Formats: sequence, C-alpha cells, structure tokens
Amino acid sequence: MSDPRVKTLARRRHRRHHKRLRGLLGTLGAVSIGLGAIVSGIAVVTSRSTLLSIGAGYILCGGALILLRWGLQRTGSRSKATARGGMALILALLLVAVLGALVMYSLNASHVALRHARDRQVRVAAQATVVDAAWNALHEIAAGRMKAGDSTVWLPPAGLPAHVRLSRDRRARSHGGNLLLHVSAETNQVRHEVYCVAQQHANGTVTPTRWIEP
Repeated sequence: MSDPRVKTLARRRHRRHHKRLRGLLGTLGAVSIGLGAIVSGIAVVTSRSTLLSIGAGYILCGGALILLRWGLQRTGSRSKATARGGMALILALLLVAVLGALVMYSLNASHVALRHARDRQVRVAAQATVVDAAWNALHEIAAGRMKAGDSTVWLPPAGLPAHVRLSRDRRARSHGGNLLLHVSAETNQVRHEVYCVAQQHANGTVTPTRWIEP
C-alpha cells in the first residue's frame, strides 16, 4: 500500500516543477517580446525590412511562450498537467532553439549591415576627396603652379590622400577642352577616380568642361 506522505511529496515536487516551468516560459516570453519590440522599433526608424522580419519573429516566439504558460496555468487535473507539462517543455525547447537561431541571424545581419555602412562611408569619403582634389588642382593650374605633365599627391586636412595627374590629351578636344585632369583615391576596400576635361584660356583662366566618373 502506498504511503500518503510519498504522494504528498510527489504532488509538491510536481507543483514546484510546474511553477518553475511556468516561470521559465513567462520570462523567456517577456524577454523575447521585449527584444522583438526593440528590433521592430529600430527597423521602423531605419526602414529596414530585414530587421522588421526579425523583430516579428521574436514577438511571435514570445507570444507562443506566453500562451504555453497560460495553458499550463489553466490545466486542471494532475494527469493532464503531467502530459501538458511534458508537451510544454518540448515546445519550449523548440521555441528556445528558434530564438537562438534568431539571435544568431540578428547578429550576422547586424554585422553585414555594419560592414556595408562602413564601406559606404569609405566610398563617400573617397568621392568627396577626389572632387575636392580636382577643384584644388584647377586652382593650381589657373595660378600657374601646375602644368601639363605634372603629377602630385593632394593631402586634405582630413580624409584620404588623392593622386592628381595633369596631361594634354587630344581626346579632351572632343569635349571642348585641352587639358585632362585625372584624380584617384583608394583604400584597401574601395577605389574612386574622376576625370576632368578643362579648357585653359589664353589669359590663364581654366574652365572645366566635362566631368567623367568611370
């Protein structure tokens, strides 16, 4: 004959087990929904559909965990509680695995976005450098400090150095000029260059006639 004290202890352990499981499900659900809300907010501000999908995934997983907790809390009989508790644990583990996958995907997507943003920043800096260097070279030509055949490196106060080369090119005549200015700036990630066709007049003034970006 079974001891009533053993049954009482088993029921107490079962209740503690379910309480811990409900607490775990509630905590994971709340954290997942909070992360989803944060990621979705960032996605709305930055207009990135990928982040919005990730945020929606977090919120869905969190909602599913909260529903599992609610279902366990409303379980009636002990036999049903045992069955649902086992099912809830399996589903919780599956959802945690999904959340882990979402976290890894989020980290990877953030790394890719950061790399693209850094590359874009470098490209913009290179474009600005070559344009500034070209205008500086045009002033140098007009002042007589730079002539056809000269090449130099332009060092801006801040930014990338630019290589400047001036030549007389017959092809420039087809674009209304007699000088061809080639400016390039490059780093390990990007290279940007621009050609400027210019017309140097008899009085020394210089007028750009065409800009060419390969």
